[in-house]
Amino acid sequence: TNIMVGFPQETIEDIKESIEYAKTIRANQTSFWVVAPWPGTEIYSQALDHNQLSEEIDLNNLGYRGSLHFVNVEFDYNEVKELIYDAIYH
Repeated sequence: TNIMVGFPQETIEDIKESIEYAKTIRANQTSFWVVAPWPGTEIYSQALDHNQLSEEIDLNNLGYRGSLHFVNVEFDYNEVKELIYDAIYH
């Protein structure tokens, strides 16, 4: 099961609920992915319209290990990473 979290409209409570839900479905394997705003996508355009992107976009930093995230959102990315780590390893 792949679970995407970190959409700009989410709160930390929404993200916690997604993680808890993933635990209840008892999938053979679960992966969590933090959404990245790829240029050319609808979510990228929406983030631009709502001032939720940093100024510089480096395509080399996008992806599951990239550091580009939304700004001006209601959660902290470090907290999201900790929640994901705890869900996978505890």
